[in-house]
Amino acid sequence: MNSYFCFKDAREQSLISYLAPGMHNRYLSATLFLKGNIMDNSDGDPVKAGHLLFGTMPEIVVPKQVHGTRIILASPRITLPQRPEADGIFLSNTDLFISLRFADCFPVLISSSRPEPWALVLHSGYRGTMKNIVKEGISLVKRRYGNDCLNSAFSWVGPGIGSCCYTRKTVDPPTIEAGNRLPAECLFSTKDGLVSIDIGRAISMQLHENGLPMDRIKRIADCTSCKDSLYYSYRRNGTSCRMMLLVRLRTMYQNSPFWWENI
Repeated sequence: MNSYFCFKDAREQSLISYLAPGMHNRYLSATLFLKGNIMDNSDGDPVKAGHLLFGTMPEIVVPKQVHGTRIILASPRITLPQRPEADGIFLSNTDLFISLRFADCFPVLISSSRPEPWALVLHSGYRGTMKNIVKEGISLVKRRYGNDCLNSAFSWVGPGIGSCCYTRKTVDPPTIEAGNRLPAECLFSTKDGLVSIDIGRAISMQLHENGLPMDRIKRIADCTSCKDSLYYSYRRNGTSCRMMLLVRLRTMYQNSPFWWENI
C-alpha cells in the first residue's frame, strides 16, 4: 500500500483508512472495514454492521445496491431506514455518514476540498464498470461545480477481484459486450478459452478519461479472491458477508467519538 492508505487492525477488525491530501476546514474520514469480527457478525446487513460499530445508529445513508449507475445526494431525508436504490453517493458539507458494501466489486472514492469539501463514493463491479458509473458520477460533480472541479481532486480505488481470478466464457454475450465497451488492454484471452478481465485497470482508465490525472489516481491492487485472510469474495465462496466503506466529512480536528477515527 502507498502513503494514501493506512492498514490497521483493532478490536478484532481489520480496516483500511484512506488519507486525503488537501482537506482544510473539513476532514475526510474514509474507512473500509475488511474481514473481521464486526463484519463477520453483521453478515452483510448494513443495519447490523451499524449497530455493532456505533451502538446507537447515527444518521447514515445506506442505499440498496443494484449494480447500476444511479448516484444519490446525501441528505437527512434518505437516511436509514430509507434505502433508495443506488450505487453511488455524493456528499458535501454535512456530518452525515454514507456507506456502501463490497465483496469483489471495487470501492471508488473521489474527493476534493474545492470549491467546497466534497466526496463521491461509487460501487463499481463488472456491470457498473461496463455501464461506466465513474463517468456518471463525475458528470454529476461537474454539473454541480463546473468542469474545473477535478483540478484539485484525488481518487482512490480500493481492493477488488483481479484479472487473475475474474474470467468469463468467450462466447457469452456479456463477454462480447465487454469486448465492445472496455479498453482492449483490460481483456486477455486464456489458454482454456476464457477471457480474463482487469476491472480495476478499466476503472482507473475511466477515471483518467473523465478528467483525473493518473498521478492522482491511487489504487490498492490486492485481489479480493486471492487474499482470503483479508477480504470477502463472493466469486470465491459465495459469502453473504461484505466489506463496508464508511465515509463522512467532519470538522477538522474535532475529537471523534468513533474508535476507528482515533487509531
